[in-house]
Amino acid sequence: MGDLADGGPRRRRRDRPPAEWHGGHPATHRGPRGRVVNPHAHVRGEDLAGVDGTRVVRVEGEVDLANAHDVLDLILGRVSKDTTHVVLDLSATTYLDSSGVAMVFRLADRLGTSRQELRLVVPDGSPIRAVIELTSVDRVVRVDTAVSDAADRSR
Repeated sequence: MGDLADGGPRRRRRDRPPAEWHGGHPATHRGPRGRVVNPHAHVRGEDLAGVDGTRVVRVEGEVDLANAHDVLDLILGRVSKDTTHVVLDLSATTYLDSSGVAMVFRLADRLGTSRQELRLVVPDGSPIRAVIELTSVDRVVRVDTAVSDAADRSR
């Protein structure tokens, strides 16, 4: 039996990316739980000018099994207890699998226990619009096509 140094059967394959790589790309950082975060999802939060208590959180990229828990933690980390309405802007989200859908349901539930309302922004031409409709997310959470529409309804 060969050993690791001579390239025997237990050697690490050179054609596979190292463990710290994710999805074929180098991991850029670790999430709140210490796991490698998929570099294809970015979360940004901002208060909406002129609207008290409304926080807009924008998710860009893909939300899938690899990062849904960390994306949820990042979203919740951008929402203060003084926030009354959270607008989750998914207009730049390019992929949402069942883990991402479950994340939206969990987010709505967590915010609801704090008496905070969740609204989604998913434009009509978005690649994830069909997923939102097929999974009945739009029956649980109000879905608007633009941040301005969601903000107007939050007043």
